[in-house]
Amino acid sequence: MERSVNNFELIRPLLSFSADDERYYHLQVIRRGKDNPDMTGANRMVKTYYVTSLEVFDRITDEVINMCKLFHARAYINLSPKSARETTLQMLKDTADRILYGDYRKPWRLWHTCAGEVKGKPQAWIVDLDECDEVNPEVVECINSLEPLGSEKIVATVPTKSGFHLITRPFRLDKFKTRFPGIDVHKNNPTILYVP
Repeated sequence: MERSVNNFELIRPLLSFSADDERYYHLQVIRRGKDNPDMTGANRMVKTYYVTSLEVFDRITDEVINMCKLFHARAYINLSPKSARETTLQMLKDTADRILYGDYRKPWRLWHTCAGEVKGKPQAWIVDLDECDEVNPEVVECINSLEPLGSEKIVATVPTKSGFHLITRPFRLDKFKTRFPGIDVHKNNPTILYVP
């Protein structure tokens, strides 16, 4: 099952901002080697966005869609909001490490690298359900029954090209993996926003 995907309307209400906020959501448009067999290398970054408000998200929507169509690419967004302060501090540390080891190549890429590595808060995990037409209710029940108890952990169900991503809050991964060893869970990964 392969399908085009447009999750802009689904994801918009999941983005949260406040007036004094220095957080951002990391959005990337990526050409994948899987989708472009003539491309050298596995993946190529087309463009990166740092979404700092719903206005920014709305303003870039058409641009992202058009870019995906033009480059036969996919758009991804990490739903764990990241701190600009923490990203900057990580960049300064990585800059000092590079200077220490005499590596002065492409320092302008450090911010992008750090934005991908810094963990956001609150964390949004992705339970990757590939090759399925519907979400298995046993998976949902299992996740919601795991510690920490008290609230539903599934924030959203996001359609992907060949299945679904369950966007969740953290849960006891070891117990989940005992029951569903074949399902991947990603702790600092983006979900699909758009696939032409």
